[in-house]
Amino acid sequence: MPSSGAIPSPIRVLGIRRACHRSHTPDLQLQPRCVPGTPISCGTQEWGGKPTTQLLRWNGPISKTRQTYQHALLQKVVGPSLPVPTEREEAADPSGADEVYELAVEILHSRVRDRPQGTLVRIESYNYGFRRNLLGLRPLGLASVTGSLLIVAALLALDAAGAASINLASAVLVGIVDVLLLWLWLAVVNKRWVEEAAWAYAERLIAETQLTNASQPLEADSDGG
Repeated sequence: MPSSGAIPSPIRVLGIRRACHRSHTPDLQLQPRCVPGTPISCGTQEWGGKPTTQLLRWNGPISKTRQTYQHALLQKVVGPSLPVPTEREEAADPSGADEVYELAVEILHSRVRDRPQGTLVRIESYNYGFRRNLLGLRPLGLASVTGSLLIVAALLALDAAGAASINLASAVLVGIVDVLLLWLWLAVVNKRWVEEAAWAYAERLIAETQLTNASQPLEADSDGG
């Protein structure tokens, strides 16, 4: 028997861990892929957890009054088979509460993604995916731009020495474009840039609890898990 402050045992029976691992919803992919030798870290621990999870925690950035209202709306969306943790339950079992929040987010996303009103959520999801993918390509982008700059410099040197004849205007234009791209890869495409998009998606998705029709709650185990 679980203690009064523990997450109810029926939640465990739902196979939350298995459902989260096989999920392909954007939020559950907020954990970047592990790519050796790239600036992408393996996990969102440095963020303090997934943004959507943080927005649902009682000790997160949301006030308790607002969180009480938000949890009530979320409970209507996920249905009675997945009890949303109370503040006491979360304090007693933080990791278990996070698992519930992650599954609840999966259910919320499934309710929102096919609705016309979910357009903004999809836009934020695509924006996050675009930024994350660019961050993964950053080493390749930097190598390509650097290589291009070296080629331009070599051609200009050969032209100055009379060993080759090139279109000076074209070479300068390519060099300017390369410098701009180098600045973008170095100054814009970074972890914080990706994190900003992740938070924008999380905030937009959680806000959908106010718009989602809760009259027909989706059962947490509707996918057969």
